This record gives sequence, structure tokens and C-alpha cells, in this order.
Amino acid sequence: LFRSIGWVLLPLLVISGLYLEIFYLIRKQLNRNMTRSKSNGIFFNREYKTAKSLTLVLVLFALCWLPLSFMNCFIYFWPGIWHGQIFEGVLYFCILLSHANSAMNPVVYAFKISKFRTTCKDIVCNCLLMKPSEPTSSSYDNN
Repeated sequence: LFRSIGWVLLPLLVISGLYLEIFYLIRKQLNRNMTRSKSNGIFFNREYKTAKSLTLVLVLFALCWLPLSFMNCFIYFWPGIWHGQIFEGVLYFCILLSHANSAMNPVVYAFKISKFRTTCKDIVCNCLLMKPSEPTSSSYDNN
């Protein structure tokens, strides 16, 4: 029970609260700076896009891990429920879903962040396909 609440639900609530605060601050800055400077607006729009990408990662985390957490709670409070064949299949699906979350994050980053996408393309071309790709300035920055 502690694993379900302490390692999934509690961090999910804390991170969700922090993301809500980030969105609130970005939205406030966007509204304040839209009239002042266009360059500030561009900066905050970029930050807003990044925050949306991170929120997508958070939502995927919740969708992948909450079902397993709920199933663990069911098993804890109703131990006899485990013996059903349908329940067992659902539990194994939830375990698979929680493991799939680890594979989803790089895909989300590749679709949402162009620098990450370029770097992934370079890695695939150089390492897996054994042919060098054209170097891009964004993927080889030392920053």
C-alpha cells in the first residue's frame, strides 16, 4: 500500500502542483510581457511549449502507473480478488503498461523537442546504421 501511495500518488500530486504553478507563472508573464516586448513574448512562448511537453510526460506517467497502483490497492484490501483469471490478465496488462512508460518518454521528447529529435537522428545514423550524418550546430553544442 505504501508503494502505491508513497511512490506513485504522492509524487504525482507534488509534480502536478508544481506544474500548475509553472503554468500559472508563465501565463502571468505572457500576459504581462505581451505589451512590452516581442522578444520576451517569444521567450515565454518557448517556455510554455516546454512546460506543455513536460505535462504530456506527466500525464503519460499517470496513465501508465496509476492502474497498477490501484490494482495493488485492490490486492491489499481484497486479497481474494487475485484468484480470478480476468483480474490476473488485467494485472499483467497494468504491469506491462507501467514498464512501457519508460519507452514512451524518449518518443515524446523526439516529437516535441527539435534538438532532442536531431540528436536522436544523429545517434541512429552514426551508431545503428553505421553511416555518418551531417553535423548540425544544434546537436553538438557544448552548452
